[in-house]
Amino acid sequence: MSLKYNEWLPENFPRFNRCFISNKFILINIPKNASSSMKDALKIKKGVDFFKCSSNTHKKTCVVIRDPNTRIISTFSELLKLRGDGPHWETSQSEWFKIYKQNPKKNIKKSFNLFLDYIENRLYDSHLHTQTSYLVGKKISLKDIDYVLLFENLNKDFKKMCEEMKLPYRINWSNKTTNHNLKSTLKELIDNDETIKNNIKNIYGEDFILYHNACKLSSVK
Repeated sequence: MSLKYNEWLPENFPRFNRCFISNKFILINIPKNASSSMKDALKIKKGVDFFKCSSNTHKKTCVVIRDPNTRIISTFSELLKLRGDGPHWETSQSEWFKIYKQNPKKNIKKSFNLFLDYIENRLYDSHLHTQTSYLVGKKISLKDIDYVLLFENLNKDFKKMCEEMKLPYRINWSNKTTNHNLKSTLKELIDNDETIKNNIKNIYGEDFILYHNACKLSSVK
């Protein structure tokens, strides 16, 4: 395996301090959390270092937090695309990927279990990184962010945010998972298999706490 792929490991990843800005907002962007849709809706202009723009007090910060169980489903589907902007070579050489490609319908459970085993100690792609990392890397918590939006309630939360800001923005979903059979099968596996459910909790324990806190914040607003 080429060493260059190690730059995507969390301990080497240089982009946790990165954010995206528009005239009105600072978006704390987290992969697989409606990233493309949020950038389009907020008319994002560019990505910048968070520490260089956080002093812009006239801009409001916002972030989308997602249930780790649905996020890992979306991530699995995303990695299957072998996108060229990440360590796709590692995915293509992984046993879980090869087994899935041999027979997607028959091998999905075995492939997903191998996938979880593989990433437990190697979050090798930015889509796999914890949501928490994108806050810790900016030295902020949810309480420091003006608008904490839930992925599962995004249409409503986004609308409320824009109404408070007196902005006519609308969110149109983009880059949504198109393989609905895969999505529903994985959801059923997670819901009914305690081993799989516990493996995900072991990998994304901090994110489950983050999501729980985001839900509490959302319910207060």
